[in-house]
Amino acid sequence: MVSQLDTVVINLGAGDNLAIGDVLAISKEDSMMVDGMERDRMSFRQRMRALFSRDRLQLPGDEIGTLLVYRTFDSMSYAVVLNSL
Repeated sequence: MVSQLDTVVINLGAGDNLAIGDVLAISKEDSMMVDGMERDRMSFRQRMRALFSRDRLQLPGDEIGTLLVYRTFDSMSYAVVLNSL
């Protein structure tokens, strides 16, 4: 849980090409779902294989805020939360 103007530590730094002034998005965890349309086209055997292998689509998470990087080190950085939902 963070709010506006909180400082966060990021596990990326100058070694990852992160620079002071970079703006990053904060997003929710990705969600998984089953592609029902594709499953309807599959044979029974393919559907059972997909069911037991837990074949799912990974959807990107919703954006919930932004960060501004204000201090970088080789492998970590500090950023301030500009806004959060």
